Amino acid sequence: QLAGGGGEMGWTAGNRTVVLLDTRSREHVARERMAARKRVEQLSPLVESWIEKTNGDSELVVAMLEREVKNRPEEEESTLRNLVLKQLVALRHAQAEAAEEPAASAAPSVP
Repeated sequence: QLAGGGGEMGWTAGNRTVVLLDTRSREHVARERMAARKRVEQLSPLVESWIEKTNGDSELVVAMLEREVKNRPEEEESTLRNLVLKQLVALRHAQAEAAEEPAASAAPSVP
């Protein structure tokens, strides 16, 4: 079976394999990527301010996100969600590394 739409075309084979082909032009893909980078540049300061205001409290950051995305287009909503996730993961990794450092220095050294 062959199906298409939205810049993609795909088909299924008898063994239940699904094959998707992106039919958008390189120019179209490049424009979409450039627009996505621009959204990241524009929205990153907003997400960073949420992290600072809440001292990295993930529940408060997510609450701020949920209020903000109600009035945003779908592309901006997706970008904001991805930025929040990225920032919270980075914050968690930094906190985990900071917690490991004192433990590592307190461990007895083996000659």
